[in-house]
Amino acid sequence: MQNPITTPRGFFDGVVAPDVADLRENVQDVRLAFHAAISIHQLPEWIFKAGLTQHVELSQYRDSLYALRPDLKIIRDIASNAKHFPPERATPLNIGTSAGPALSFPDTPFFEPTQKQVLAKDEQGGSQWVIPVILAAFDFWSKEMTQYLS
Repeated sequence: MQNPITTPRGFFDGVVAPDVADLRENVQDVRLAFHAAISIHQLPEWIFKAGLTQHVELSQYRDSLYALRPDLKIIRDIASNAKHFPPERATPLNIGTSAGPALSFPDTPFFEPTQKQVLAKDEQGGSQWVIPVILAAFDFWSKEMTQYLS
């Protein structure tokens, strides 16, 4: 086997970063949003099981991350909705596409006021544009991963 993924950094570089890059290229693709959310949500487990945190339980580590970055809870909910139907420990969401505010990517024409992209709605009618949440979580982990160089 060549280039196995065996470290949190390897998982980030080999799975998370490509998932997010693919989503940036196709912001209306629900499948890609699910993939990005699932891989981002798995990072704490990789870090915890590699012994790179002082927490004694994975749930404590995740809770500390949620306190620091509430958007990671949204990532958890999206990932749980992708993996489980209906999700048992997360907010049930309807996830699809809708016309939303244009995202500022280099290839987005400046004259487009809206852009079709992934939207998550909960049962109470609240909604969340998924792409900005995933990108914010990715930016957070990009900075965090600088301490895990190998």
